[in-house]
Amino acid sequence: MKLAASFLWLIVLFGCSRARKEPAPESPTARAEAVFAESSRRLLENHVQNGYVVSRKADGSPDHEGEGILWAGVAAAALDCDDAKVIVDQLAGFITERNGEIRRIEPLPAEYAGRELNFDGETGLIFGLASYAVHCPAARALVAAAWQTHQQSIAEHGGELYPGTGEKMAPGFGFTSAALTAYLTGGSSPGGQGELEAAASAWVSAVSTSWSAYKAGLVSAPAACYPANLAFLHLRTAEALGYRISDGARQSFCGAAAAMAIPLIDDWCGGGDLAGWIDGYVPNEWEYRFQRCAPPWEEPDGEGDETPQVDLLIAIRQKYDLPN
Repeated sequence: MKLAASFLWLIVLFGCSRARKEPAPESPTARAEAVFAESSRRLLENHVQNGYVVSRKADGSPDHEGEGILWAGVAAAALDCDDAKVIVDQLAGFITERNGEIRRIEPLPAEYAGRELNFDGETGLIFGLASYAVHCPAARALVAAAWQTHQQSIAEHGGELYPGTGEKMAPGFGFTSAALTAYLTGGSSPGGQGELEAAASAWVSAVSTSWSAYKAGLVSAPAACYPANLAFLHLRTAEALGYRISDGARQSFCGAAAAMAIPLIDDWCGGGDLAGWIDGYVPNEWEYRFQRCAPPWEEPDGEGDETPQVDLLIAIRQKYDLPN
């Protein structure tokens, strides 16, 4: 009976949540432009390692290296073209040198042997390359060459994102890879957008359901929220490439995400106060705020590091109409 009641509550929650249209980017304030410029400078000077983006420990050594390619992709989507070029040129160079293969960080720490690239990292790569190619058309040929080489390597290894890892695209999320290929080659639009929308909604719903189950005392701990961020990045990639997310998919995704209080997603869903979050940003509190739900679900994870503040950059890029 307790289980049935919790799922009835979920149905009511999702049925009553209404996603509004994402607000159009606003003209940037002078403060937003200044913060964006300073944060971009700081990122490039202190947190880019061979094209990857890392946090820094107190002694200056890199931390969270395993997410280097994910944050590099988000940074490439957020930065202006000249700054993003610093990142994309190096990542494209690794892809070319390795005949299509790319790892989550260079050099690769021994702890990641056999886990050179995962779905999270591939998600960041797709998001970054797609956004960069669209907003910085002069780089389209460079991105196309690197991306096609990468896709050929994946095809030659049975769909593995990196040979020998066993890691492949998660079911339903292959649309963004195909859409990026079509955009870069001038091919026709691929099928599978509906599958992407369904998969993204399913991922965020699973995370939200775990929180409800936790509050109902059915599980000892809720699921981590980072899958919601990954699903969101795929939807944003599709939008960057010119695809419109259906009203039904947006409704489903946003209804499930409402309880998470993730500012970037809330803004996309037509709610929240992203400008207020930007103005109140606390440096180094979170490694990347938008992969975590709000407390008490999840707590700040900066861990005393100097974080790259990629979350601040992508928030300003989404909220304001900045030049490319």
